Amino acid sequence: MSVYEQNQLATKTSVILSKPNDWEIWLFVKKDIADRHELWPYINPSLPADKLLQLKHEKPKEKPVWKFKRTQLSQEEREEIDIQDLIDQELSAYNTWTRKYEREATVWRQKENAMRDLNTEIVKTVDVKHLNLIINCSDPYSRLTTLKKHLCPPVDKRNPLRSRYQAVCTRPKKASLDAWLDEWVTVTRLLQEARMPEVDGNRAQKDFILSTRRLDDSWVAARLHKLITKD
Repeated sequence: MSVYEQNQLATKTSVILSKPNDWEIWLFVKKDIADRHELWPYINPSLPADKLLQLKHEKPKEKPVWKFKRTQLSQEEREEIDIQDLIDQELSAYNTWTRKYEREATVWRQKENAMRDLNTEIVKTVDVKHLNLIINCSDPYSRLTTLKKHLCPPVDKRNPLRSRYQAVCTRPKKASLDAWLDEWVTVTRLLQEARMPEVDGNRAQKDFILSTRRLDDSWVAARLHKLITKD
């Protein structure tokens, strides 16, 4: 079963890349599919092309029969050698190599097929209005890097991100506590990626505790004291 077939049900409900806000979740789904077949190091759009693994360079190479002969052969003799010309020891070596080659070739073909299916999966989950961006891209890496260039929101939007953090530091309402917690996790992770000072050391933990102080004063006081004494 192909990658696309394995993920057919998930694909029906997966995120369509339509706007920058979709990028993070959309890419997560693609990475998850790639990871199942150990393909992410071949297509990671965060890496420069020269740092990627190349699947084509890993394709097992066939070995001509004459290489298993233990005697020196002329070019003409090499061309005429066949399996029946091998003696027992040479034939044993040939059979051992052939089994190993077939196993490796099977794994390689599975990866190649998975890569093709992933290439199709990318197209199927990009909004039609953006398909023109990748019309000249023939492989997953070029498609991902192109889409990233146009649709990935910059991580280091420092002022908007700082404003978002200041907003999330406001004491949450109990009725929307779950949503606030989700936003806190998202914003602090983006701050870490942008290497902003708001998440240096225990600063974010302290802000978290202060923002929840009206929810459970005794718990917040104990946690805050513990963080301060650790600094």
